[in-house]
Amino acid sequence: MKASELINLYNARRRDFPGECLRGQNFAGKDLSGANFRGCDIRGANFTGATLIEANFSNATAGLQKQWMMGLLLVAFLLIALSSVCSAFVGYLVSLILNSSSVDNQVAGWVSLGILLIFCLISYWKGLGRGLAAVAITVAVAFTAAAAGSLTAAIALTVSFAVAIAVVVAVAIAMAVAVTEVMIIGIAVAVAVVGGIVEAIASAVAVPLAIAIVAAAGALALFASFVAYRAMKGDPRDAWIRTLAVAFAAIGGTTFRKANLTDANFSQTRLKSTDFRDAILTRTCFKNAQKLDRIRPENTLLSQTNVKDLLMTGYGYKKSYVNANLQGANLDGANLNEANLKQCNLNDASLRGTNLEWTNLTQVSAINTNFTHCNLTGACIEAWNIDQTTILDNVDCQYLFLLEKPGNNGTRERRPHDPNKMFQPGDFEKLYQKIINTVELFLKNGINLEAFKQAFDKIVEENPNISYDNIQGIEKKGNDVLVTVEVPEDTDKADIQNTFDEVYELRLKAATATKLLEAEKEHKKDIIKVVDALKSSQTNIINENKAMTNSSDNSQNIQMRDINATNSVVNLGEISGQVSNNIQQIPDYSEDEKPSIKQLLSQLKTAIETEKNLDDETKADALDSVNNITEAAKNPEDSNLKKLAKLSKNAILGIVSTLPTATTLVVECNKLLPAISQLLGL
Repeated sequence: MKASELINLYNARRRDFPGECLRGQNFAGKDLSGANFRGCDIRGANFTGATLIEANFSNATAGLQKQWMMGLLLVAFLLIALSSVCSAFVGYLVSLILNSSSVDNQVAGWVSLGILLIFCLISYWKGLGRGLAAVAITVAVAFTAAAAGSLTAAIALTVSFAVAIAVVVAVAIAMAVAVTEVMIIGIAVAVAVVGGIVEAIASAVAVPLAIAIVAAAGALALFASFVAYRAMKGDPRDAWIRTLAVAFAAIGGTTFRKANLTDANFSQTRLKSTDFRDAILTRTCFKNAQKLDRIRPENTLLSQTNVKDLLMTGYGYKKSYVNANLQGANLDGANLNEANLKQCNLNDASLRGTNLEWTNLTQVSAINTNFTHCNLTGACIEAWNIDQTTILDNVDCQYLFLLEKPGNNGTRERRPHDPNKMFQPGDFEKLYQKIINTVELFLKNGINLEAFKQAFDKIVEENPNISYDNIQGIEKKGNDVLVTVEVPEDTDKADIQNTFDEVYELRLKAATATKLLEAEKEHKKDIIKVVDALKSSQTNIINENKAMTNSSDNSQNIQMRDINATNSVVNLGEISGQVSNNIQQIPDYSEDEKPSIKQLLSQLKTAIETEKNLDDETKADALDSVNNITEAAKNPEDSNLKKLAKLSKNAILGIVSTLPTATTLVVECNKLLPAISQLLGL
């Protein structure tokens, strides 16, 4: 059926096209939502950018058309043929070891053999990429040998290594392409071509040399075949070969690139050499899909090997998917019994009828996730994130746990509390409905009250329907604290959590910086007290020195340098003047007409002084921080001053975080502090 005919029928409200032959047809950009392509032949079809919501491709055949497959195999054949010639030449170089008529030839033979062995060993243990990296070293050694007078060995070394690379890479890629399509044919062609060429060359030389040529060439061909096989099995050492082979084999194949495949069905579909790059795969079903490991999955959840296997097999028993991106995954009916899904993104996913018994769901995000008919018995739901869009209908749950690990009381907070009691049908939905309209704020290593107040005030400012009365509970969990906040149904919970975390972490850093700065100030005050004490006794010390000088005692004189110090409180004007003088001492220097560090600090100082929302004491603290940054700018090599400058920057950020977003100082700091940090390397 032609694409135009099918589109006309679709526009006439026909949706069923089972078993149709759609090879090579172009549906790019078309809306075919809800169409039934069950059992269709879609090899070479183009669905780029198409809208295929709820489309059914089950039992269909995707991939390459026969003419494209033959073309790719022809390219693979040519690569193998070329590499066979090269392998025979390498075998000839190695066979020079047996040439007793020339010492130079024997040296070249041994050198060639040695470097080939090294190359193969590196490629075997570290991957072909690391082996290729040895090219530069080999060339350097070759020229060194040339300089020493062994020009023949140098040339042989360079040539043999270059040819070896050509052999291994060409055969590896060709074999990988062949394995992607028809492995047996590829191997047969490789062996036949290598054998034919080697035999033709070997027949023109002596028997010992012929044996050496065959052995070396055959070894290289087998090694390249092994690399190709290892790459196609998913070995990370040669992942780039597999990626290149799959991409090459997908040329001319079925493409769903950038297509919207939300809720589409690819169960039991043959998907070899299919392009899914940048496709929308929300709740797309790949159950029992064939050759899913031979697709182009870039920028989709299929690019995660363990996730791809889970979507295809539905089997995740006792497996770990910690921090995996499962957003929009179709896991209906999957077995995730005792699996670890900690910190997974399950937003928009479908887990209808999924076995989540004893599954670790700690800190998972499950917004708009469907758990209908799930088995959640024994699961851990510590700090999981759900809202009103999360579906928990008919969940089978006899009991669950609120903690991943035992708390201070030695329990994992089982619900129901009584170990002899179980949830009755419907209890889970009723008892945990309240969780849907709450946000759980997880604070590690205890709670900083000042930082908490600033962060929660920010939430209240941006969400008028939320107040301190919405705090439902504060629980201590070991060294950490869990704060539960009730929110309205239409609230963006992720935004609430992100806003709180951002301000809280910023204030926490600022508090740490402030403590260190205060400690620095106290340290300076202690020095001042010591200096004052010394100054008060300075006269007596000097007089004693004079007496000792006039006496017959030859003791060494003690001299005290006069130190100007004061512990008097300075006003804002004095601090401002000190900062200005300090800034002026920074050398004038800038690149590409960008503002210099001197100009940036001056602008920051002015912004602090003119901010109406800060009192004088806070301004003084902020200017002190600017002064610390200025000292670091004057002495860029001093690591201690740089550390102090970084703390001072965080202190300024802490001060700024208490101000409204539109405040002039906030705007200026957002612009100036990153530029200052970049120039000083903070």
